[in-house]
Amino acid sequence: MTRISILTEDDMNDEQRSVIEYSSHSGQPHGGPYWAYIRNPKLMRIVQDMNRILTEGTLTANELSIIVLTVARHWSQVSLGGSGPECPKSRAGPERDRCH
Repeated sequence: MTRISILTEDDMNDEQRSVIEYSSHSGQPHGGPYWAYIRNPKLMRIVQDMNRILTEGTLTANELSIIVLTVARHWSQVSLGGSGPECPKSRAGPERDRCH
């Protein structure tokens, strides 16, 4: 069971359906997290554009890896209760050590 129900074609409005059709015809991803993004078609277009720019751009594999790791690091800090790369000063001991 998914946290967010996957919209069927019948559940989608015209804009959502258009974005999904474009994605599938152009070979862009439209499953996985994109099932959540389709609820906001403008967001899905932006995410797909960024994906295309990164994969078709001039960045090396190492540079792409740095981007992925930086974003993962940021969001792992947020999920630990921090506000990003910095950990709250109120944490002490082993809990603070996990943030660095």
